Amino acid sequence: MELFYNPFFTGQAYVNLAKSPVLFDAKIVNTRGLCSIIALHAGICSEVFDYGKRFVDYFSATKKYMAKNPHSIIESSFNIDKLNTVKKCLEWRDALAAAGWNKNSPAPSERIKLLCGIEEYFHDKSYGEQLLKIIEAVQNGCRLPDFKIVTASYYEYFSPAEVRLLEALKKRGVCVTDKETEEQNNNISKILSVLNGKENVELNLNDESFEIWNFAEKDEALKYLSRLESNEFDVWINADNKEFDNWHYLEGKKLSGSQISGVPLPPEKIDEALAIAEKDSDEISGSEMEFLTEVLSSSNSINQYPAQVGCKNIINSFSDFCDLAEKTIWCDFYQSGQVEKLTYSFLSPVEKDGFRESLSLWDEKKERKYLRNLLLTPFSKTQKKLVLVTLDKIGSADAPKSPVFIQLKKYFEDKKEPNNFKKNKIYPFVKQKKIAQDLYEDINKIDNRMESKQEFIHIKNTEYI
Repeated sequence: MELFYNPFFTGQAYVNLAKSPVLFDAKIVNTRGLCSIIALHAGICSEVFDYGKRFVDYFSATKKYMAKNPHSIIESSFNIDKLNTVKKCLEWRDALAAAGWNKNSPAPSERIKLLCGIEEYFHDKSYGEQLLKIIEAVQNGCRLPDFKIVTASYYEYFSPAEVRLLEALKKRGVCVTDKETEEQNNNISKILSVLNGKENVELNLNDESFEIWNFAEKDEALKYLSRLESNEFDVWINADNKEFDNWHYLEGKKLSGSQISGVPLPPEKIDEALAIAEKDSDEISGSEMEFLTEVLSSSNSINQYPAQVGCKNIINSFSDFCDLAEKTIWCDFYQSGQVEKLTYSFLSPVEKDGFRESLSLWDEKKERKYLRNLLLTPFSKTQKKLVLVTLDKIGSADAPKSPVFIQLKKYFEDKKEPNNFKKNKIYPFVKQKKIAQDLYEDINKIDNRMESKQEFIHIKNTEYI
């Protein structure tokens, strides 16, 4: 069995089906998926409850702690917003537990003492703790499946526990390899070398492998891109596909599958969730657990369109590549690469120093390198054509600029006139795109307005009904 593994895999990842038309003995997994496969073959029982159940149990544990310690450090927050206070504490708790923390670990601050106190009443395990249990079992010689792991060449920058798991598997004879990248001598590879810090790189003006498509406005970009055929690119990168699929629908194109995210919750739902959380955990039904999970999710969403056969091959994340692609278009490049929140950024310097000897915290430099490598995946995984999409405006506001674009613009700026973009060496590769004028046509304005003194409604243009 071959496993394509990256902790950041989010869902559908690109696989070159021309080379592997049937993934009969292969799987695409993140860390949770890899642990599940190992646990299944090793006979390890390590149940992790769904988020709703774990939240209710942690809410109950926090209430018990607060009953005995009413003036704790979270007193004011807990009284104002119980749900989000408990949610944040559970988030901190799980991040620390993934590094080996437990209630007996050092407590270098009042906040950590609070988490240790709540832990006295909380016994559910997280996926991070499941990973630590799997590592221990592998090191102790548990049964393993016959498999090969294909992962990123930069896996030494994964979280400490994920690195330990891969190293333990290698010692047990499991083949852990990175997917070989075929070195290309074109502008894509040159741009990648620039982004990796190489100096004095010159782009080939006759090479069309790398382009930046700039649009005046977001709607113009969506209209233009939606009209392109699905086979014009092997991979289409687009995190939020809702508006793109709306245009596919209007154009009569195959739908790629999309969700409506960021759906606001009415206040009554939040009140209902709080009422459920206040119950004894034994009284809560499965449907109530699902409801809690929905309410507490950081990004509420509902399905809009299912994917159709023959649609554009869209991946939600720029890192979701298992194979090399010939042609890639990065539809939301303009907003990609913003500063990511690091896993242990919530810890103060005092807390980090206090845990330095006892916990395996993810080194910030390594985590940044990991995130940087993820961001550069489209450059390293695309061979013949890479298009980055940029915008001038989103509505009336200026569109964000990707840090990658800013870095390239700075690197290739004219030394004498750095602010003159037309003299920038990246400028020849920026193509201004818009809908062809011959695709537009004039239409008659529909006028069914009522006169101010009109007593009855008279519809003049009945042919539009």
